[in-house]
Amino acid sequence: MERPSSQISLIIPVFRDADVVLECLQSLASDPAAEDLDIVVVDDASGDDTADRIAEARVPGVRLIRRQVNGGFARACGEGWRNRDMNRPFVGVLNADTVVEHGWLKKCLDVLIADSARGCVVPSVVRWDSPDTLDSAGQSYAACGWGFRRGHQQAASVYTQIQDVFGPTGCAMLARAEAIEACGGLFREDLECYYEDTELGFRLHKNGYRCTHVPDARVRHRISLTYDKIPARRAYFVSRNSTMLFWTAVPLKQWWSAVPQRGLLSFMLAIKALRHRCLIPFLRGRLEAWPMIFRGPSLRRSGADQTFSRGWMAEARRQAANH
Repeated sequence: MERPSSQISLIIPVFRDADVVLECLQSLASDPAAEDLDIVVVDDASGDDTADRIAEARVPGVRLIRRQVNGGFARACGEGWRNRDMNRPFVGVLNADTVVEHGWLKKCLDVLIADSARGCVVPSVVRWDSPDTLDSAGQSYAACGWGFRRGHQQAASVYTQIQDVFGPTGCAMLARAEAIEACGGLFREDLECYYEDTELGFRLHKNGYRCTHVPDARVRHRISLTYDKIPARRAYFVSRNSTMLFWTAVPLKQWWSAVPQRGLLSFMLAIKALRHRCLIPFLRGRLEAWPMIFRGPSLRRSGADQTFSRGWMAEARRQAANH
């Protein structure tokens, strides 16, 4: 009898923190429902003994790919996408700083298979130190150009129904390989990190696919432990990538209200960047987004705005109060 996980290639990008990575891999190996899973671990030029320790651990199902040059989260995932088992119809992405709960992958797969219009599903990602609190229940997007974690810092019990969401989070997701192929690949690699999953969400919508949250599937997350610990780097990529997406993906019919909101959001983010001494990278990101806007394809699709979140300022205040 074929196990459900034998249909899945799971990509795990890695950058240092070998102990954390091995804990993640052991949690996958200990799940009876995940036997025969193809686990593609991509070491993104860690520069330490991380890759050697993964190889020495000999975790069942793990295939290790060593990148010679560090390229960021999106490029590491792209390397895994190109090296997946092409005979497996489903592909997933999982952050290395997670530990999975048993059955999470099967629950995601069951929901994905149930509806061919679903291109992608996401589990409940809960906080490592507080498993009753959500880190994300999929991704939300507001017309002002803000992509944010749905349900962030709310009780996990708030979301109990299987529901469509705007898009996936790069932390944990499972997709139809044919849907990702139709969209042009996994994450846009020149985005490197931040908003790469938002961009994929727009491409899924443009190609007629939905993304769905599966609340009973759970993954525990340490939250941004292994990638992007440098505030200036984060400020640059968030600024650049969010700007590019706003001007290429938000439908034109929404610009009359979205552009003023975008101006307000940009002012708020500039103040935050100034407080964190990251204003120069923030402004540089804004400027360097424009060549990408003029060169890149349009991701606008009629009806995509139906998945946008309303009341983004209230959500921003709520999330800020919880940090």
